[in-house]
Amino acid sequence: AASGGAAAAASGGAAAAGSVSAAAASSSGAAAASAGATSRTESGSSSAGGAGTSSSSSTAGPDRKEMLLQLPAVKFLNRPDFFLVLNLNTAACGVYERSSSLRHMVSRIRRDALAFLRYQHNRDLVNLVNLFADRDKELQSNWEAKYDRSGKLFFIDHKSKTTTFMDPRLPLEPCEDPVFSAGIGAAAA
Repeated sequence: AASGGAAAAASGGAAAAGSVSAAAASSSGAAAASAGATSRTESGSSSAGGAGTSSSSSTAGPDRKEMLLQLPAVKFLNRPDFFLVLNLNTAACGVYERSSSLRHMVSRIRRDALAFLRYQHNRDLVNLVNLFADRDKELQSNWEAKYDRSGKLFFIDHKSKTTTFMDPRLPLEPCEDPVFSAGIGAAAA
């Protein structure tokens, strides 16, 4: 039951970074505690958690993978023009270029979205993704923003029963700006 917490601790104590709740995660889950409420694991035992609670599994069924592919952070990181968008955000580009582990995580997630389960708690990844969030934009109707006990903002997706510290207000669609689109063609060439 320590694998989720060990992975988070190994990533610099980033258990308080983004997550998928135990309710939506696979049934083999190990709960990593970091924020607030109580969640149930496979054995029925309780563990403190809430926004930072997750379960991880080396195998995932088709439903779990489909749910994972719908998370805004996964969609954003897997955009075809992600690296162009990254280069247009100087703060994010600097963070990305300074961290070889962050580059590795993004590369792994882009190759296999299921790798997001392993890295979703990493504080550097959460910070990178949140640099792209449009905080002025309204949350979608199925999303809610709350604060955990330590005062950190987290987000609840009531549709998929997930929680995350990654802001869901990310640019998910390729930009239709002609100058931006021309940059995509130039970047691909």
